[in-house]
Amino acid sequence: MNLRQEVLKATREAAGIRARFPVGQRASFDVVGAAAELGVPILFRPLTKLWGAFIVEGESPGVLVTTTLDLPVQRFTLAHELGHYLLQHGTHLDDAQTISFAGRFAPASHPAEERAADVFASEVLTSKALMLASSQRHGWKKESLADPTNVYQLALRLGVSFQAACWGLAAQKVISRRTATELSARPVKSLKLALASRTMITNPWGNVW
Repeated sequence: MNLRQEVLKATREAAGIRARFPVGQRASFDVVGAAAELGVPILFRPLTKLWGAFIVEGESPGVLVTTTLDLPVQRFTLAHELGHYLLQHGTHLDDAQTISFAGRFAPASHPAEERAADVFASEVLTSKALMLASSQRHGWKKESLADPTNVYQLALRLGVSFQAACWGLAAQKVISRRTATELSARPVKSLKLALASRTMITNPWGNVW
């Protein structure tokens, strides 16, 4: 299967999962709950090099996710591995080189199956419906989502990283690829410090709502 076919299939699978597991009043997609309902075993462990893995042994595939990274990255990693499962890929060991928040905008050198899993994760966690619901609640217009502060707040509500939110907005054609590239390069720490003093942010993983 070529890249285009892989990405199209990933998009279809993501739409099917969103329809099967509606978010209701939640602001974010319950990817752990979806994986559990699908009967996919998930193991969280403090991995030192890997972000996650999709492991196929016989007829019992399973997912491994690190606990050493922050929750938004764990959620994206789990969604990525769930993508491998639904797309019927073989075993994949994933790290920062194989998982890309850029999804469909990842470099051409990114393997087709990895890009498809990224697209699935992005389409599930940063779907147009989820972004629209948060934007309506907070009064963000389309032009407001070119502001990194608003994108950071959107990321918090979607339960994804700032970079994943930037590229999710580009995938849904809310912002351009160029804008996503510029926004995603912004240090998240600077966005936090613009909202709260350094003394208030005692944990580097802490967020400012």
